[in-house]
Amino acid sequence: MDGMVERKFTGEVMRALDLTTSNKMWQYPWQLVHRVGLHDRLKKAASGKEGQGVPAVLRTASKVISVDVDAGMLTLENGSSVLADVVIGADGVYVRTWIIRHHDTDATVVPQPLD
Repeated sequence: MDGMVERKFTGEVMRALDLTTSNKMWQYPWQLVHRVGLHDRLKKAASGKEGQGVPAVLRTASKVISVDVDAGMLTLENGSSVLADVVIGADGVYVRTWIIRHHDTDATVVPQPLD
């Protein structure tokens, strides 16, 4: 992103910024992407049949009640268990907080902005 223009609903320019100079402080150029589009592409890449390996199984709306970090095992509220090599807790901070609270670990909870 090299610049930004804010307009009123009439189209009148309220503010126009040239960001080419200020952006030089960053290691990489800004990349703007629509959040829903990014999520859809990531889900397709992870769970699609194309590519190498076994596609990931995405379990949405599955409340985690316990995590065995050493075994890679999650127990869900419905009583089922999930064994995985990698677990991504995209639920805010709940899974990360549970792991930190119940295990001696150096993991940290990094706050994420709310949408």
